[in-house]
Amino acid sequence: MGSSKTTTEQTMPQFQQDYLENTVIPFATDVSQTPFQAYTGQRTPNMSASTTQAGGLYGDIAGMGNMKPADYQALTQQNLAGFQGNVIDPTVKAMDRRFAQERAAQAANVIGSGAFDSSRRAVFEGEREAGRDVQMAQTLANLNRQGYDAASAQTMAQLGMQQGALGAGAAGMMGVGSAETALNAAELDAAYQEFMREQQNPYQQLSALSGGAGAIPGGYGTTTETQKNGLFDYLSAVAMGASGLG
Repeated sequence: MGSSKTTTEQTMPQFQQDYLENTVIPFATDVSQTPFQAYTGQRTPNMSASTTQAGGLYGDIAGMGNMKPADYQALTQQNLAGFQGNVIDPTVKAMDRRFAQERAAQAANVIGSGAFDSSRRAVFEGEREAGRDVQMAQTLANLNRQGYDAASAQTMAQLGMQQGALGAGAAGMMGVGSAETALNAAELDAAYQEFMREQQNPYQQLSALSGGAGAIPGGYGTTTETQKNGLFDYLSAVAMGASGLG
């Protein structure tokens, strides 16, 4: 009668131990000793040329709203010059022609009727000319006022049209600038992601190498030792037990 004792020990096979010592561990040592490498590339995009140009256009629009009185007056006078040539000058010429016709007709009537002598006729003509001068002055005053109002309205319309055109141009350039900035940002991000991929590559290789060496194939490196107890061992155990009872 006897019993047996079995001891099982699992050890790494030699080829796997060589792989770890000669491949995985040296590579891991190199990776662990690699110094930190900071990213030196650009991360945020610069302002695009189109965005800068759009900002300049918006600045011009703001400048129009803050036009100096002298500049506003100069532009209005330019517009008034057109009104002078198109309205005031033709009106004055027409009035001069009408006054000349009236003088001729009145002179013929006076001479024909013999109602006035030369002295009285001179007084009559002087009063008549004075009345015409007043009429001409009133007409010119009204035309100049109308002309300035029209020129001022034209100036405001011109400024509004210019601001509208600049605003549309600025908005368009801003849209182009946004697209350019987005494209530049994507290119910068792609460069950064490529840098990060290169930095992670050694660790991914190490993980692959370690994974390949981590598992011990079944049946490799297994040592089993079995020890059986004989009759002598059994009797000795019984005797030791009996002596203990005695």
